[in-house]
Amino acid sequence: MSRQLLSGHKVEQASEEVVKNMKILSFIHGVVRILPEGWLYPGTAPTFIDRISNMKFRSDDVMVMTFPKCGTTWMQEIVWTMLHNPNLDNPKEDETIFLRSPDLSYDMIFDSKSLGGSPIKPIAERFKEIHPGKEMDNGVMADILEALGVLASLCPPAVSYIGQYIMSRQLLSGHKVEQASEEVVKNMKILSFIHGVVRILPEGWLYPGTAPTFIDRISNMKFRSDDVMVMTFPKCGTTWMQEIVWTMLHNPNLDNPKEDETIFLRSPDLSYDMIFDSKSLGGSPIKPIAERFKEIHPGKEMDNGVMADILEALGGPRVIKNHFPFPLLPRDILDTIKVVYVARNPKDMTTSFWNFYSSTNVHEFRGDIDSFARLIMNDGMIYCPYWPHVMAAWEKRHHPNLHFVFYEDLISDIMHELRKINEFLGAGLSEEKLEAIKRHISFSSMKSRVGTLPGNPFKKEQDKTVFFRKGIVGDWKNNFSPELQEEMDQWIKKNLTDTDLNLSWALAE
Repeated sequence: MSRQLLSGHKVEQASEEVVKNMKILSFIHGVVRILPEGWLYPGTAPTFIDRISNMKFRSDDVMVMTFPKCGTTWMQEIVWTMLHNPNLDNPKEDETIFLRSPDLSYDMIFDSKSLGGSPIKPIAERFKEIHPGKEMDNGVMADILEALGVLASLCPPAVSYIGQYIMSRQLLSGHKVEQASEEVVKNMKILSFIHGVVRILPEGWLYPGTAPTFIDRISNMKFRSDDVMVMTFPKCGTTWMQEIVWTMLHNPNLDNPKEDETIFLRSPDLSYDMIFDSKSLGGSPIKPIAERFKEIHPGKEMDNGVMADILEALGGPRVIKNHFPFPLLPRDILDTIKVVYVARNPKDMTTSFWNFYSSTNVHEFRGDIDSFARLIMNDGMIYCPYWPHVMAAWEKRHHPNLHFVFYEDLISDIMHELRKINEFLGAGLSEEKLEAIKRHISFSSMKSRVGTLPGNPFKKEQDKTVFFRKGIVGDWKNNFSPELQEEMDQWIKKNLTDTDLNLSWALAE
């Protein structure tokens, strides 16, 4: 299938006829064509172009760039000698040019079946010297280059960044990405995505096929010290917590005119770009988000995602929504920003998730709650698995920049939780203001303020209940059969064995 590059280029699998007509030994991961120019490369090339895009080049770097067999090695030797061996006495001149002047476009050639997917010996040995014990799956040339000066490249300058491609690849986080099987996609019973579905290993998270592009972009984002991120697994009180945090930080007097603006713009969702790949949306953002992007970047294409740009344009403190789990975010993110993580009884989460996916024409889940719940339990629905997401946050709960809260505690004693959030954020709000905010962020109050989104993806144009549905605890009891109740209780017990997370209150009475 074709993929959209962040540069605006597309990557397509080369046809069998094209590959056959080359009359050369094949590549393990096939061959891709990059459009509109039509460059042909081994199938692993997008991974390495991806990495090159994120490299930090130095001001004294010199790149030798050619189409192959146009005097590349000769020019490398000329430049290297001028810069590193002007007296012709540098002992490194006897070292292979592959190491003195690394070729950033060389990693893809190692995908040749004749090489078995491995670098040639001198390059492999140098990589092992630099990174003892590290796997070479993510390429080696950039690592070898890191300690050097002059570099060579055969990559056309117009190709700047390729976010993902159709076979397996590796994220900047070290995770591996694989195409989800046809059976997994079919079993979801939701409207499909233009670029399919991928599974991110080892945890096994399922996301639309464009997700790797945006996850890698997040890895390279410059977060600010006053940023606050609201992180959840879907349908665990995300929008409610966004409103709480945004109100405390930007509307403590309840007189900010921006409160009438959609939460999508006041608190951008970094995990939202991938959802626009739904066939029902045609690969385009919903109207208010598209319009804001065009205000920020007139004339710029939206193929590379929009949420990070919308977020970048916001003044601080920024309130960021995110459904991606901690392992897919920068490892040091808690050293820079504050994160509020909301967890919820997985049975109520499942009930809300099923209602949401069944009620929007973005997803249109075609099945009953029993089948949906079993997809959740078997890690077969978008955003799953659930437990690694929760546990990754739970294990960090003692970090001073993480506030872990249960949805049920917000329902049970909202003032108590508002005080804790107030303290965590350093908002310094008085008890009187917290009481006013309590009324402002009640479900009835929020529902009354939610207007219909222009071009919204909901089935009913006037539906105001999709994001604010009931706001209660225990709604699963109105939807679960006794058999499903027992299955989910066993699933909860199994996944909490040998952990210190206690959800006994979530089990059936």
